Amino acid sequence: MEPANFFTNLSRYVAPLNDRYRIYLLADKDTSLRYDTARFLIPNVDGVDVRAWPLPLPLDRIPAQKGVIFVDTSQSDPRLKAI
Repeated sequence: MEPANFFTNLSRYVAPLNDRYRIYLLADKDTSLRYDTARFLIPNVDGVDVRAWPLPLPLDRIPAQKGVIFVDTSQSDPRLKAI
């Protein structure tokens, strides 16, 4: 998928979740919630770009009114077992 289309779809998925969840994006080193398209569509994203690094556990303190959601671009990602 072309980068602009991917980030548009990612942003449309994340935007309605942003007020209720902190988003952890598990992806590759070039994928970010701060990519230009995502930054334009969801400028105040409450998200963590994990990228290709290990998942930081335990997670940072999450506000009481929010939950956590993990968005992974690969179903075979070994970090999913840690979640």
